[in-house]
Amino acid sequence: FKPTSNKLLLIENQNNFLNPNGVFVGIPEDYLNCNVIWSRGNDITSSQYKSFLNQYQSVTCFLDYDLGGFGAFKKLRKSLEPIVQLTFYHPENLSRYLSLFGNPINDKQLLSLRKYLNEPELEKIVRELLSLTIDGRRAYRFLEQEALQIFLENSYDGK
Repeated sequence: FKPTSNKLLLIENQNNFLNPNGVFVGIPEDYLNCNVIWSRGNDITSSQYKSFLNQYQSVTCFLDYDLGGFGAFKKLRKSLEPIVQLTFYHPENLSRYLSLFGNPINDKQLLSLRKYLNEPELEKIVRELLSLTIDGRRAYRFLEQEALQIFLENSYDGK
């Protein structure tokens, strides 16, 4: 595979990969001309993909907003060359999606989540997960990337 772009977008979920145009809500124009691959969950973190991923200047991870997604991101960070810009896709309305579709976090998961505050690329997202309130109460939640679909955005528009 020869890259046709210097940017790569990794999509974790198969359904989202098969319909990326129906997934991204408010996607920045930068993503429209990049290579897109299905990461098959965290399979992309296998060492066999290291040289492939290092062909890119920029790799954006569109993974679940949970321990699995953050763990895969951290593993990728360790395997990529320092010159590769690695980012975790951070939707503008993440808190809204967490409120509507998020899965509650248990105490053990919460402790594990806090360790990602030390990851500069993930800190802002993790802080958003930790600061979520619903009806005035703290509500710690994870989010599957499937929640970021245009049909869901349209279904809950204005609510």
